[in-house]
Amino acid sequence: MRIKTIGLRSVVLATLAFCTLFLAGLPTASLNAQDNRPARLYFIRHSTLVGIVNSPEIKIDGRSAGSISTGSYILVERPPGRHTIIVSHWADFGQFVVDVHVNGGESYYYEIAIATRGGGGVLLPSLAGEVGRPMKARVDSGSYRLNVLDAKVGAASVLKLKR
Repeated sequence: MRIKTIGLRSVVLATLAFCTLFLAGLPTASLNAQDNRPARLYFIRHSTLVGIVNSPEIKIDGRSAGSISTGSYILVERPPGRHTIIVSHWADFGQFVVDVHVNGGESYYYEIAIATRGGGGVLLPSLAGEVGRPMKARVDSGSYRLNVLDAKVGAASVLKLKR
């Protein structure tokens, strides 16, 4: 009887030791694990008479996301990481090119703005309804540019626009 008890105890201890070693070898989940859900990119164009006849085109990573008219927005989902956004218009020889990094599961709000070269001052952006902070572009030679909006302001703006 004593032999069986020692044998059973040895099996239990060996099993516990094996489980401990096995679990110790498993990778642990990182607290900073990347969220693989797509990011939501909103492109917003406020209702205004400034630039009403033109609808600039948005491209992300070389693929068209669509043209945007005043009083509307475009929603695009992209995987987390680095993306290149281009804003251009068929009648314009220039373009606005910016690189952005987006995190999975987050929303980003970009405002289509009128490029004000040569001292356009505060009046034109104010008339266009612009409220965002201008983005620094890799190429800035077109009639349009992007402003980045705070998430709260961007979400409120989307509610007022049509898709």
